[in-house]
Amino acid sequence: AFVIRQLGPVDTGRYITVTAIVMIVLTVSDLGLTGIAVRDYSTAARSARRRVLSDLLGIRVTLAVGGLIVALLFTVVAGYPGVMVIGTAIAGVGTLVLALQDACAIPLQVHLRFGWVAGLQMATQLGVAVVSVLLVLAGAGLLPFFATVIPVAIPALLVTAYVGGPGAEEGAHQQRPGQDHWQPRNRLHRHDPRRPAHLR
Repeated sequence: AFVIRQLGPVDTGRYITVTAIVMIVLTVSDLGLTGIAVRDYSTAARSARRRVLSDLLGIRVTLAVGGLIVALLFTVVAGYPGVMVIGTAIAGVGTLVLALQDACAIPLQVHLRFGWVAGLQMATQLGVAVVSVLLVLAGAGLLPFFATVIPVAIPALLVTAYVGGPGAEEGAHQQRPGQDHWQPRNRLHRHDPRRPAHLR
């Protein structure tokens, strides 16, 4: 509501149009790759997982850059104002960073560290909202609003790459506290046909 009031009806329409174009690029750049990557990463040997993740990053970057070029050509051919063309390029950079951050979160998903995944997504959305409010308070025009994702997505990418790096896999294979005490008790309660019925 604050952004709409700040931009007015004309610039709000331009902002929504560019945002929709960029979101289409982000969606197309995935093409189900996240699900495939989670499967391949989880089934690959530990020595091959870095290669799987590198391949995914390369594919995502290629698709995102290609989609961004197509989006820019579309805005030019459609005769959009220069501010929308430049805004598409700026918002596309933020989309590229988000695509990389999403790919780097694959190890976190495989190791079931969904708290980090959800927390980073929530922090990114909250950060974009805070940056938007700050731009409204500063009386900014249309163009800066296209860059609201960039200052938030870059730190999120760095945190995701750090948390989901080699330490994530090592932490996932560490024994949980009390696990050695739980397993013997669990085995005692398993069904054993050789035991007397009154002791099962």
